Parts: sequence; structure tokens; C-alpha cells
Amino acid sequence: MNKKKLALGLSLLFLMPMIAIGILLGINAFQVKELPVIATLPEFDFIERTGQTFGSKDLKNKVWVASFVFTSCSAQCPLIVTELQKIQKSLRFKDNFRLVSFTLDPLTDTPQRLSAYATQAKADPYKWLFLTAENKKIQDLVQKGFILPSVESEKAEGDIVHSSKLVLVDGGGRVRGYYDSLDRSAMKALLKDAKLLIRGTY
Repeated sequence: MNKKKLALGLSLLFLMPMIAIGILLGINAFQVKELPVIATLPEFDFIERTGQTFGSKDLKNKVWVASFVFTSCSAQCPLIVTELQKIQKSLRFKDNFRLVSFTLDPLTDTPQRLSAYATQAKADPYKWLFLTAENKKIQDLVQKGFILPSVESEKAEGDIVHSSKLVLVDGGGRVRGYYDSLDRSAMKALLKDAKLLIRGTY
């Protein structure tokens, strides 16, 4: 009798994992989310806050999040930077991940000014880049590459109009998602999707 019970117990022990896997397959638990390819960025070469040239070739095989800010912005930019700080902390040990912030006010935002801004934001110089270039190059990349609205600043008329969205880019320079930095649920989705892409680059 004891042998029968033991045999039954062992059978259940082997069957339970199979049953669990069957249930998970039934509810598509193993199905990996496929992020859409929204656009492919053109090649670019900008100037990093260190004064060194930095561009798309340096981001090859890196998953990165693009943001668009400027140092004199006192409205949504500080909120964007706060979210970027959280992302930096969450993904700090992912070697193939970067944050890339593009200034929308290159006339004001020299590499030196961006460097001071980055220091204030506690940006890891290895993980979080701050880029500037001629205004036309920036506007072309933002509007035609990232497909985001950005209006050139007219200091006499008001502030720079720009998006609060963060953009997730894969290792091939392809846009895979837009996430509103002012939306908490969107930021959670960004982290989840970034981790998904990061796993695919190893």
C-alpha cells in the first residue's frame, strides 16, 4: 500500500509541472511582446557635453532612450529629468543601455553649460549623454527622424515648444516606442519594454 502511495506521489510530482506548463501555454504566458518598428533614425554626429563628437555609430547595438530638453527650461524639463534619473537608477547595471538627451536650445546650451546641467542632474557620464549641434541638424533629427513636434525658439515670443515624450530606440537605430514622461503608467511600460530589448541584444 505504501509503495502504491509512493508511486502515486511520484507520478503527481512529475505531472504537476507539466500541467502548470500546459496552463501557462494556454493563456499565452510565454508569448513575448513584439514591439513595433515605428521609424529608422538617420545617421547623426553631434557634440557631447565633454566636447567630443558622439553619434549614431556610438549607439550601435545599444538600447537607448532619447529625451529632448534645454537647460533654461523651468516647466516640463525638470519633470522629464526626474523620470530619466529613475530610469538611470533602474537600469544602471545594464552595460548595453544608454540615455541620450538632446538640447533644443543649442545657441544657449554649449557643452560647458550642458556639462553643468548634467552634473546637477547626477547623470552618469558613461550612461547618460547630453548632445548639442547646429539648430537645423537638431530640428531635422527631432522632426524627421523621431517624428516629434519641435518649434525653433523665438526668445522674444516665448519658450521652445517640444514634446514631453521619451523615445525607446533599439540597437539598430530603430524607434520602438513613445512614452509620455508625465504619465506614471507609461514610464512603467518604458522600463518593461527597454528590458525586453536589452535582453535581445546580449
